[in-house]
Amino acid sequence: MLRFVKGKLPKPIPLHNIRYEFGFGFGNLYHPFLEVLKERSASHAIELLKHFYLQMSVYLQQLPVGERLSVQAWKSDDAYVAKGMKKYIASKQFEPRINSDEWRGAAERKVRHLHALRDSIRTHGYDTEMSGLGIRGPQLNNECVLILGGQNRAAVLASLNRQHIPVANSSHRENIPRRIGVDQVDALPLVRRGIISPVTAKNVLQRICDGFSADKARELGFPFARDCRV
Repeated sequence: MLRFVKGKLPKPIPLHNIRYEFGFGFGNLYHPFLEVLKERSASHAIELLKHFYLQMSVYLQQLPVGERLSVQAWKSDDAYVAKGMKKYIASKQFEPRINSDEWRGAAERKVRHLHALRDSIRTHGYDTEMSGLGIRGPQLNNECVLILGGQNRAAVLASLNRQHIPVANSSHRENIPRRIGVDQVDALPLVRRGIISPVTAKNVLQRICDGFSADKARELGFPFARDCRV
């Protein structure tokens, strides 16, 4: 059980309590970057990630538009940014790309970055905190920490069998709370400005808190590493 005290995150955070967008995580949950890092072959890793991007495009099409938003978009309370975000949601630009050629370059760059990051942490170690937001679900003990900055590092640390990850509260410069309950979404900037509805925000936070299970990932056709040795 996580113990939130006076608005602060507990630290370090147990790996199984870490979440990324859409509920991706570690332990019994699914995280595409961890699957990439399990592959010994770089070419297999690139194909895996490209497949993930394609399947993610399909998955996003199944969600209501407001629930496709990156949580990073929730940070700003600036009126200009909020206005632009509202137009973005209403535009066709929000439609996910599903052309495999568009994703290969992105997959290659991400795999190179993850491998370089893993090599660096293996060589030099890791003692930097990531930025996170504490989320409390409606049920007792249903708590997690959403990583707002550092998902690549979290995946690398998980691949290196770290059981805890150092996480600090989100920066005071970001206009989001340090921690939030699923039923307290009115504190989120895009909800305050009417860009997304409280129901949408609650659905997003609940999905994150529940986690994206490995079984769900298999059912939806998300790729897993063929070689599970790290």
